[in-house]
Amino acid sequence: MLRIVQLLFALLAVSYTQWSSQTYPDPRTDPVACHIPYPGPVCDPSEIITEEEKLVLSDRINRVSFVFNCFFR
Repeated sequence: MLRIVQLLFALLAVSYTQWSSQTYPDPRTDPVACHIPYPGPVCDPSEIITEEEKLVLSDRINRVSFVFNCFFR
């Protein structure tokens, strides 16, 4: 879990310098710009995390959203 939090902070630090809220891609509508194979909750336009980390993070977010009934769509 700590690793995920560290990755999120690293992602925020890099995206803060390169992206704005208006230009950051939406992973639900633009998976190609987010470097993911299909629409989902994770976007990594600067390719900071590995494919495996993206899958793990997406899986965990989807599990939490299922438990709390708040799907990211």
